[in-house]
Amino acid sequence: MKKWIIASVIVALTGLTVLFIVTAPSEEQLIREALDESIEASREGKPNPVLDNLTRTFTWNGQTVSVDRNEVAKYIRMGHPDITLGEFKPEVSGDEAVVVTDVHLKMEFQTLKFDQTLPKVEIRLHREPGTRWLVLPGERWKIYEVTAPDLASIPGLGY
Repeated sequence: MKKWIIASVIVALTGLTVLFIVTAPSEEQLIREALDESIEASREGKPNPVLDNLTRTFTWNGQTVSVDRNEVAKYIRMGHPDITLGEFKPEVSGDEAVVVTDVHLKMEFQTLKFDQTLPKVEIRLHREPGTRWLVLPGERWKIYEVTAPDLASIPGLGY
């Protein structure tokens, strides 16, 4: 009886290990998941999932946003930015990935009304340790930099 239980446990653990390895998402799937999760949360006005997918040293057009994440959360909560990404294929190089795509951004926040497509926005991501199945080690991708065209040249958004 003891041998049967031990053998069953070994078979179950082996099966779970194989399943864990076989079902591991590709780098592109993980990157798309991070972007899709952030976009959906921003539409719903939920800042936490968006901030979870940004590194602490996130930069927007060269300006660090890490000092005032509360301001970012406020824009998301109140503005419900509706972001749509164009077609893209992430370019992965080691622990870094770059996505270049057109981004349509529609949002209203206080007196700011914006409904434009920003061409060739560059989104840079970094691979970080994470978990799969709640407890097993895995990886995730976080956005650390977004570079958009000169926003001062876009009507209605110049500053």
